[in-house]
Amino acid sequence: MRPSPTFTVTPNGPLNFCQGGNVTFNVTNSNATFYIWYKNNNLAYWGTRNYYTASSAGVYKLRAYLGMCSTYSNSFNVTVPCREGEVLAGEPMFMAYPNPFSNNTTFAFELAQASEVSIRLFDATGKLIDVILEKSMVSEGETRIDYATTHLSNGIYMAEIITPEATKRIKLVSTK
Repeated sequence: MRPSPTFTVTPNGPLNFCQGGNVTFNVTNSNATFYIWYKNNNLAYWGTRNYYTASSAGVYKLRAYLGMCSTYSNSFNVTVPCREGEVLAGEPMFMAYPNPFSNNTTFAFELAQASEVSIRLFDATGKLIDVILEKSMVSEGETRIDYATTHLSNGIYMAEIITPEATKRIKLVSTK
């Protein structure tokens, strides 16, 4: 009897987002050697990459192979319930500009009510680089935070805002 592949599929964020957003499904604890991703039961990707990024609505699942044996993952229903510029209910507006940046950027977010807010910056590998706010009480309305980036090297970063209602991530690019 041949062994079946074992693995875990974990999304890196919410399965519902506005147009222009995405969610990456990461495969961990895997002994598989080959992956086929499906969207709405149609082939979306095949190869050895152990992740898949979904940027549109659909039902996604993975078929992992170990030799000739294969196993399916659970299905993940991704929805894109809002149009460009709309904010999901309970989710703070969060952006950074300029982006790409060189020596500084400004984080801007808007809250419907005063809340505790944390903002963290990660590098492309997921390593925490900086904590910009840590459970700081911020009043309702728009807030802007200027952030010096001279200590950052060229590359891609992820900024994350956490409020009691939601967590939102945005991609940042440093071009020095």
